[in-house]
Amino acid sequence: MLAATPQDYLSELLDPHDNNAVVSLADFTKTVKAFPPGAFPAHCHAVRTLEFTTKHLIATLGTLIDSSVFNSSLRALGLFFAAISDPANLALPSHDFEVRVDAKLEKRIDSFRAISREFGIRERTIAFSTLQEPPAHDDGKTDEILSAVKETRQIVKRIDARDVKRGKRQAEIDRQEKCYQYWTSGSRLDYIRSKSTNGRATYDAVFDYYSRELKSVGITSPAKFQSALRNRIKRLSRQSEAD
Repeated sequence: MLAATPQDYLSELLDPHDNNAVVSLADFTKTVKAFPPGAFPAHCHAVRTLEFTTKHLIATLGTLIDSSVFNSSLRALGLFFAAISDPANLALPSHDFEVRVDAKLEKRIDSFRAISREFGIRERTIAFSTLQEPPAHDDGKTDEILSAVKETRQIVKRIDARDVKRGKRQAEIDRQEKCYQYWTSGSRLDYIRSKSTNGRATYDAVFDYYSRELKSVGITSPAKFQSALRNRIKRLSRQSEAD
C-alpha cells in the first residue's frame, strides 16, 4: 500500500464527502421529494441500475475485508430504495414522506462512512506492518485491495457519468416547464393576442414578450421556444404510455 499514491487509498476514494456522494445523493433525494408521495418512478430502469450498481460495489468491497459494515450498508441501501418505492407512500403527507426519505438517506451515508473507516484501519495496519518488518508473507489482500481500486474508480466514473446525464436531462425538463409556464401565461394576455390577426397568441409574440426570461434559461429564439414546447408534449406522452 505504501507504493500507492494517496488518491489510491480506498478509504479516501470511498469517503462519501470526498467522492461527492453526499452531494449526488442529496440531489437525487431532492428529485424524489419533488414528486408527490408515491409518484416517483422508483421502479424505472435508471433507478434500478443505480441500486444494482451500488449493491455490486458494496458486495465487491465486502470480499476484501471481513467486517459487518458491508452487510449493514447493504441493509441501509435496501431500506433507502424501499422507502422511495413503497406503495404505502401514497397515503403519507408530504412532510412525513420527506422525513422518512431523509432518515433513510442519513443511514445510507453513515454506512458509507463506516466502510471508508474500515478500509482506513486496514490501510494503516498494512502501512504500519510494512514499516516494522519486511513483508515476508502476503496474504493476497493487499493486491486485492489495490486491484479493487481500479474497478471502484470505474464504477464511480459510471455513476458520475449517469449523474451528469441525469442532471442534463433534469435541466432540459425544467427548461421545458419554464417555457410552458410562459406560454400559458402569455397566451392569455390581450396585448400578445392583439399582435395576431386572428386574435390568437403566437410563439413569436410570446417569445418576444418574455425574451429576457427565456434567454436566461437558454431559449434564444422563437424556434427553440416552440421546439421546447413540442418536446414537452412528447415527453409527457412517453410518460403516459409508460404508465
